[in-house]
Amino acid sequence: MVSSHVSPYKKRGPKPKVDDPEVVAAFWSKVDKDGPKHSEHPDLGQCWLWTGSVSPKGYGQFFFRRGKWFAHRYAYRLLVGPISYPHVEHVCHSVATACTSAAMCKHRRCVNPAHLEAVPHRENSRRRAGSSQRPHTLTCPEGHPWTDATTLYGTTGARICRPCIENYCVDCWVELED
Repeated sequence: MVSSHVSPYKKRGPKPKVDDPEVVAAFWSKVDKDGPKHSEHPDLGQCWLWTGSVSPKGYGQFFFRRGKWFAHRYAYRLLVGPISYPHVEHVCHSVATACTSAAMCKHRRCVNPAHLEAVPHRENSRRRAGSSQRPHTLTCPEGHPWTDATTLYGTTGARICRPCIENYCVDCWVELED
C-alpha cells in the first residue's frame, strides 16, 4: 500500500536561493559588524559576529522557510561567490592562540568575508582545533618542537610527533623485554 503522507517540506517548495531578498534581509538582521578586533592580528579588522542561533559546535546558523544555512558559509556564498572547496575556514580562528575551546570560540560566529577562506579538507584538518593540531603551536603536547625533522603528517593532515612515537615504541619494547 502506498502512503498518502506528503512531506511538509515538499508542500513548501524548494529551498530559497542565496540571493533571495527575504533571505538576505533575514541574514543581515542577525549580523553585528561592530564585533571585536582580533587582539593578536588587528590588521584583520573587525569580526562581524553572528547574533542569531548557534550550533552546538559554535557556528552561527539560521533557518529560513525550508532552508538551513551555516552563517559563515552563507556569507561566503553571498559576498564572495560559490564555495570552491568543501570547507570555509575562519582565518581569525586559525591564527588565534587564545582559542582554547572550539565550540566556545567567538571567531566561529564571524561572518566577515575578509576572515573566511575556502580550503580543501586536508588543509582544514591541518588547521583544526586542538593544541597539537593548531598551526601556531611551537611544540607537541609533550614539549617536542614542531620541525620538519620531528613532524609527520597523518592521512587527515594531523601532525604527529616523531619523538613521541619513538618514545612510545621504545616503551613498548621495554615492556616486552621484561
